[in-house]
Amino acid sequence: MTPPYRTLAKPSSARVADTRPPRPRLEWRALALAFVAAWSTFNPDTALRYGAVLCGLIFLSLGHRARIRRADVLALALTLWTALSLTWALDPDVALLTLKNQLAVLAIFLAVRSAVTTSRQLAIVALGYLAGCTYTLYLLVEQNRQTLFVPELGAGRLGIQGVNFNYMAYALTTGLVLLVAIWQIHRPGPGLRSLLVLIAPVLCFGLVKSGSRGAVIGAALIALWIVAKRIWPGLGAAVPIAALSIAALATFTGWADGALLVLDHSSTRSTGDLAGRLSTWPYAREYVAAHPLEGIGGGGLRAANPYGIGAHNVPLEVASGLGIVGLALLTAVVYSALVTETRSVDPRARSLVVGALIVVSGPIILSGHWELSPSGWLALALISRIAVLEPEHGPVGAQVTEGRSRPWGGRSEEMRR
Repeated sequence: MTPPYRTLAKPSSARVADTRPPRPRLEWRALALAFVAAWSTFNPDTALRYGAVLCGLIFLSLGHRARIRRADVLALALTLWTALSLTWALDPDVALLTLKNQLAVLAIFLAVRSAVTTSRQLAIVALGYLAGCTYTLYLLVEQNRQTLFVPELGAGRLGIQGVNFNYMAYALTTGLVLLVAIWQIHRPGPGLRSLLVLIAPVLCFGLVKSGSRGAVIGAALIALWIVAKRIWPGLGAAVPIAALSIAALATFTGWADGALLVLDHSSTRSTGDLAGRLSTWPYAREYVAAHPLEGIGGGGLRAANPYGIGAHNVPLEVASGLGIVGLALLTAVVYSALVTETRSVDPRARSLVVGALIVVSGPIILSGHWELSPSGWLALALISRIAVLEPEHGPVGAQVTEGRSRPWGGRSEEMRR
């Protein structure tokens, strides 16, 4: 693993520069993370348990080379706050399970952000995720052989055993973001580009057959975002950030409930309350009002409301369980990872990739449980590392500094090829 600062030759005036090509490195950490990424798409429970342990070992193996950045500190603070919520939780058992899952996604987040230091490593992990999505589609077809596959979004929903319909669809939609990231950041050759082009419709097929409206909306939004960036290259990520903030505020306060009820009635899968969401959200708001700072303990909403389900809305779920403090910490983690730590990237490439994750995640965040998703945290960590540059093998004694203000107009030679 190449440390952030590396001298390419021993300082010696008597020696001639070594012009031999560098030996290929075994990217075992990136390959291990790619394995966890693939597993998270079709078996999130295993990824949260054994995958998180593997990620913890990867992080520890870095030793002094592991770099703790602002987003990592905030993620650690969020985990600590989740642990503290055990002392006031209405349901300690549920809060303990929430803490275990938070520790798992923290390990994944830290390992990816510390171990991914080159664009090649980023591509390896992202391709591992896409390989997992492809295997998920294989399982979908294999386990639903008797079903007539037609390209329509109807009442019938297809999934794979042991995985929630929505989670599978959200993971596939997130794969579209990583596909965009590889295309834009790694600059793949013709062969890999052709493969990515083939993967995109396959992912769309799977998420449509899952019947998840949030995932389908996310896929449509990323297509619109890419088109909008082609028409207006200067369009920044501030646009989707502002739109998501307004939508989150509308659902958090209840201002959007009437419009969502009308939308639900127009759906072929209408339940009258948006599949229980509009019935559960008022309870979440009551608990936020009653315990604004600390909440009722991580994950406590499902145990405290008569419907026995979570909010299916990340802001309401986190605020009711961990209070405004917990929601502020989670928001700070995401903002720091996506905005603060990607500022060295060319603005157009940055806005395309970061905006793609935001527009895809928006419907998922507002209508699903994604706050403890291994796929979601892994994608967040990967996109936060889009500023990594492949080290150049320059003159003797040259140093390579990660993330130094070399704009992406000046990519390394490997990225330009």
